[in-house]
Amino acid sequence: MTAQTSRVNPRSFLYFFAGSLTVILVYVLSGHLPSRESPAAFQAPHTEILPDGSEHSFADTAPGSTQPFEPSHSDSESSSLKTPGITEQEDGWYTDPEENPYGAEGVDVSDLLTPEQFAASNENMKIEHIELRSQMTKDGKWFTTDFVTQNAYNPGFLPHPYKADTWVMFAQRDKNQVGPHDARVFYGPNAPYIIYGSQGPAGSCLGMYIHDLRRLTPSLYNESSGSITSPADPFFWPTDLHRPPPVGGVEKNWFAFFDMNDEMYLHYDVKPTKRSFAKVNTSDGTVGDDLAPLATTDDKCMADLMPAYHHNDREWIHQATNSLSITLCKRSDPSCHPTADNTFIMLLFQTKTFYMHGVYYPYIMLFRREAPFQIHGISQKPFWFNGRGRMNEFWRWSTWKPKDQTQMVFTTQMSWAEQGNMYHGYLDDTVILAFGIEDKHGGGLDVKAEDLLQGMSFCNGGDGES
Repeated sequence: MTAQTSRVNPRSFLYFFAGSLTVILVYVLSGHLPSRESPAAFQAPHTEILPDGSEHSFADTAPGSTQPFEPSHSDSESSSLKTPGITEQEDGWYTDPEENPYGAEGVDVSDLLTPEQFAASNENMKIEHIELRSQMTKDGKWFTTDFVTQNAYNPGFLPHPYKADTWVMFAQRDKNQVGPHDARVFYGPNAPYIIYGSQGPAGSCLGMYIHDLRRLTPSLYNESSGSITSPADPFFWPTDLHRPPPVGGVEKNWFAFFDMNDEMYLHYDVKPTKRSFAKVNTSDGTVGDDLAPLATTDDKCMADLMPAYHHNDREWIHQATNSLSITLCKRSDPSCHPTADNTFIMLLFQTKTFYMHGVYYPYIMLFRREAPFQIHGISQKPFWFNGRGRMNEFWRWSTWKPKDQTQMVFTTQMSWAEQGNMYHGYLDDTVILAFGIEDKHGGGLDVKAEDLLQGMSFCNGGDGES
């Protein structure tokens, strides 16, 4: 964890899914969300629970070391993506160009693209973005996430259930696609959940499962903080999730959303011209009919507002994160009260391009929290996370990629930062975004929710509140 992030934690945890080699890592981060003027520092000592179940204590040292801990990252581009405890070569990053087998600037593979593909890629690089800057780092850049002795992928953050100014960081240790993987953690209105992909019995080679997160993290959710004890509770056991037909061979990126009565639904697809979602039976994961056709205003709204992309086999649009509920006024405003007219479901979806290298463009969508859950607004410009590598910068030294492309950053999760904010928040509340970086690392960025609604256009052409 960099010296710019919230303070790293007195305790880390390793949890295993039964019958799987995939490891979900959990780290507890503590300390006030620091300001840009006063970044937090690494907090020690801490105790680590090792994979064999034993505990090891560290006093102001890096795990496995007798030397005082020195943050492995700095503000410089050359060190901000290293993972402590892993050599540069093992990690795939070479901070010294002389030691880089790919050469000082990596290998440019632009010539492997057809002229049409090269032109499309260059056109995409000219897309105008809205820059998001972190509130908690001194320079406004994202913070990288690491588990000190472990590499980690697809991170996620949740506010700690009972410790103030404390957050829990989740990630996947292995890229192993056998067993549970590609997990997302999120709060619903009343409980935390984890949704993940695995070999599934619900008609897919790879399907989706959901589990009450409290069952996997008993040290976080104990009797005093809301443990789950009854097998009759929703998703007490890992539950395979279903979708209305047609069912694909590989299903992924589903998310749950909750209506004004806290009833759960599953959202399966955000495609250029259609959505798909259904109500969930929380006792067994089965679902009803696809309800998307009832949102009859969606067709025109999506035709008018969805981002443009090249209609070839190199570009796609798909949903990415969990959902949050947001009221479009400020918590600090005494006249602000959630209603059906000002409270919406917020999700982040992405366009993805692959011209010898993946590049993602994140957008926000709002849809109503009451049936038929029609779309309300869509971002008109993608977001740029401050800290992301631009064309011809250090991030591409260690590999072969087209030199005209930017760093691959794929958003995986978002959460309200304040303790007690589970599913619902307001414009002036803080959101933590979690994302993967080049399939090698993870990162995070904290912003005000209103920052995510910059550049939003609305289906009714109005101001967004009705």
